[in-house]
Amino acid sequence: MSSAQRALATQPKAASVRNMTRGCFVGLRLAALLAANVTTALLPTTILAQGAPAVSDPVKDVARQRYEEGVKALDEKRFEDARLAFEQAFKLIGSPAVLLNLGLAESKTNRCVDAGNHLHRFLREHKAATPDNRALATSTLEECKKKVSTLSISVDAPASEIAIDGKVVGRSPLEDPYFVEPGPHVVTASNNGKSATNKVDVLKGGSSSVLLTLGGTAPPAPVNPVVGGPPTQPLGQPGYPGMQPQPFIPPPQTDSAGEDFGSWYVRSPLAWVGTGVVGVGLGVSIAFTALSADSLSVTNSIADQIRAQAAADGIQGAPCGTEAGANDVYPIACKDARDAQDVHDANQAVMIVGWVTTSLALAGTVTYVMLDWYAGSRTEGPPRSGERTPSVAFVPSVSPDGVGGVFVGEF
Repeated sequence: MSSAQRALATQPKAASVRNMTRGCFVGLRLAALLAANVTTALLPTTILAQGAPAVSDPVKDVARQRYEEGVKALDEKRFEDARLAFEQAFKLIGSPAVLLNLGLAESKTNRCVDAGNHLHRFLREHKAATPDNRALATSTLEECKKKVSTLSISVDAPASEIAIDGKVVGRSPLEDPYFVEPGPHVVTASNNGKSATNKVDVLKGGSSSVLLTLGGTAPPAPVNPVVGGPPTQPLGQPGYPGMQPQPFIPPPQTDSAGEDFGSWYVRSPLAWVGTGVVGVGLGVSIAFTALSADSLSVTNSIADQIRAQAAADGIQGAPCGTEAGANDVYPIACKDARDAQDVHDANQAVMIVGWVTTSLALAGTVTYVMLDWYAGSRTEGPPRSGERTPSVAFVPSVSPDGVGGVFVGEF
């Protein structure tokens, strides 16, 4: 045994396992180190032949280097750097031992679809995984299931190519549920020139069973793996043994199963635009309300000074003449008064337009939220019996005292 082999064979393992209870991230770090020990044996830096000197394997050398960089980045909470490093290491050598760390890094970077599929493969293929690593992979899988969706796909013909939304994901039978983003998906199976397609719409945190028939012997329907999620909704297939042809009816949604507001807002450009218009309009309206009040104060101050001077000089009638300045007793002061009034009128006009625009933008944004997010999070399809469809509107009003309005509608 060479010195390099002895060094790899004597790397400590038990000490890392004893520290697994120090917290979530400590567990994450130790899992990385435990997996590193396993993968070290899969990434040798040299290949020894009988009676021959060590020969370097450049591919495995690079994979080992990228793996070690990923472990370091994971330890330093640089999760995106860790993900890229583990991904490159896995592409180079294809060892399932790398998939634990890759899945953990993907879950930390909100890539739960990739994380779930990689962790399933880790549990299935890496037979030498320690109980601690398997427990960490399983707990991470459960957390990812709450954020995305899964499809349990069954095909009646073995070795059929399965694709989701046009992307090939494997061949039947698929041993594990496949992680997907919530929403509509098209599942296709093909074999020997035959194909079958199903459309399914899955909720966040939910799962659906998809049955595809190509004319072979139908397998048993897959079992819904989600605990506490929405019920499994099998898809009817014409000609499928034991089932009558029927359209797919999505399961009813509940308030808790709907999309949360944050996720909806991120994917809704109209909500961004409406919020932006409301924000800009509100800022302009407040600014010009202040300017209008200030310019009115200046105008009244100049007018009061002119009246006081006219009273002191014993002038009867209006001290300022026409708007053109004719017959002004105090030409300069009267011109200042007219200029101040013009500024006030302009400020007041912008203020009114700003408040009306802000009110309309707010009404439109709130209506869009109610109809697209709120109503969609409560139910999909026609309203349930006894349930009202939310509706809301904002009625603006403008008066000499200011701008206002009121929301009307029902929820």
